[in-house]
Amino acid sequence: MRKSTSRLAMTISLIAIVTIAFYCDFKPNSILVIGGALTGSTVLGEHFPKTITDPIGQSFTLNAPAKRIVSAILAGDEMLQQLNATDNVISVTHLADDDVFSNVVDHFPKSIYRNHAEVEEILSLTPDLVIVAPYTNAITVRLLLANHIPVIRFPRHNSFQDIDDNIHLLADVLGKKEQADTTVQNMWRRIRYIECLVQKQPKPRVLYFTLNGATAGKGTLTHEMIQYAGGYNVVNETNITGFSRLTNEYAVSLHPDVLFLTDWFAKTKQEALNKLSKNPLWKDVPAVANKRIFIIKSKISGTVTPFRVKGIEELAAVLHPELYASNNITRCEHSGRQSQTTRTTSMNSTS
Repeated sequence: MRKSTSRLAMTISLIAIVTIAFYCDFKPNSILVIGGALTGSTVLGEHFPKTITDPIGQSFTLNAPAKRIVSAILAGDEMLQQLNATDNVISVTHLADDDVFSNVVDHFPKSIYRNHAEVEEILSLTPDLVIVAPYTNAITVRLLLANHIPVIRFPRHNSFQDIDDNIHLLADVLGKKEQADTTVQNMWRRIRYIECLVQKQPKPRVLYFTLNGATAGKGTLTHEMIQYAGGYNVVNETNITGFSRLTNEYAVSLHPDVLFLTDWFAKTKQEALNKLSKNPLWKDVPAVANKRIFIIKSKISGTVTPFRVKGIEELAAVLHPELYASNNITRCEHSGRQSQTTRTTSMNSTS
């Protein structure tokens, strides 16, 4: 009991010292004080040493790739795995082991510390790089910077091009350019293959709908998934952009051919149909009447890494039952084999 009390006192003392140092060393910054949006990190230099500039403009010189990396976000855990950069990782999030949300379960040894993105636990690990996100607590980021710890923050995750950019940003810091190129080339190759397969198919009307009535319009990964999978997002017919709430009445009025649901709504198609059938509004909706429902797993709908491409492949197979007909596969074999070296998408040419 005495040891626990002593450990708690030491932790509180550490936080107090860090906080005092934070306010002594830094002038108030309105971006962080009021919780405004932070920009992303930037990395300058083709070879080491490189300069990494954090979200509030403070720069650090990296003489070599980071050796003590802490990932404070699940996307960081997944990208580290995809870049084959786990040897120098000293901590990942506790979500890395959660089969509901994580695509890297069992990848990181149990000896690697699991964090909850709390600043005191991160500081105690003495990292030389911390991976954070736009939603990471701004004060946590500020305290890390006050202790001269470089931070990589990904500014956007609204498109597959953002995923590409984020992978390359992290790779620049880790000296993993070749691995990043391979990872994103594979992502784009799989996307181009699906694009080819659906090219001559009609576009079903698709509605993304969650348990709490949220939907996704332009400017979201979900919207891009629907387009790449050869569907038409019916939310285009509204003034909704980004993620927004949608009433059942409004959702029904859009007459979707296919309902795109998360596994938070239902685990199986039959369970989803049972739930929807309790509301008479849904009875005559084409997607319900024809039992055309796609349920995506949380680990795919929630990820902002190249693992997201699996959702395109699964949705495309639901939208187009004949997608993998032999003649279609033969027509698109070149797309499946071809290595994609471009880092641009064709989304500018789609509505």
